[in-house]
Amino acid sequence: MATHSEPLHPEIYIGDPEFTSLFLPSVISDHASVQCQLDLYGSDSVGSKFGCINAHAGNFTSLCAPNCLPERLALICYTIDYGFIHDGTGARKIKFASLDEYLAFRVVDVGAIWTLALIRWGTGIYLTPEE
Repeated sequence: MATHSEPLHPEIYIGDPEFTSLFLPSVISDHASVQCQLDLYGSDSVGSKFGCINAHAGNFTSLCAPNCLPERLALICYTIDYGFIHDGTGARKIKFASLDEYLAFRVVDVGAIWTLALIRWGTGIYLTPEE
C-alpha cells in the first residue's frame, strides 16, 4: 500500500469492465492540475481542456504515482498536466494517412521518458547506471 495516499472508494471502479488492473488504486489529494488550467486558461475553462483532471480519481499523476513524496507532488502534477495540455500541438498539424502511421509517430512522441523521469524524481527513486 502506498504510504502517502488514500485508496479510491471501490464504487468508482468495481464492476467497471474497463478496470482491468489487479492493483487497488489509490491517489494523493492535490490541486495542481486545476491550478495549471487556471494559470493557462483562466477560471472559465477549468476541466474544458484536455489534461490530467479526473473528477473521480484525482488526476493522472496522483493515480500513477501514489508513492510520490508529498512535498514534490504539486510540482510533478503541474508539470505533467502542462505537458498533457500542450501535447500534440505539432501533431495536430500533420495529416496522417492511416492510424498505423499516426501510432508509429506517437510511439516516439508520447513523452513517456520525460513523464517517467518526473515520477521517479517525485517518488525519490534514484537508479544507478548499473540498475
